[in-house]
Amino acid sequence: MLFLEFDNYYLFLDEAGTPELNDRAEGLFVLSCIKIEKHNYDQHFRKNILKFKKKHRIQKNVLHSSDIRKTRKSFSFLLNPKKRYYFSQTYQN
Repeated sequence: MLFLEFDNYYLFLDEAGTPELNDRAEGLFVLSCIKIEKHNYDQHFRKNILKFKKKHRIQKNVLHSSDIRKTRKSFSFLLNPKKRYYFSQTYQN
């Protein structure tokens, strides 16, 4: 992940997959970016992420989507269907 700070916003850039187009095993490369105004990050985004992590007792964990999806490492608690449902529904409208 790449993190850049500008005067009024943060920019987070991350990639997934492989940039090797000949690699048929993966076959996918994704580059994503999110731009967040600093006041929104400080007042809303960061606060809600920390609240979410505290609620699920994963304060020290990095939220890697592959670990969450594959229920590995610190996310093995998601093997429990009730906990997985609760985790996935926490902040959905």
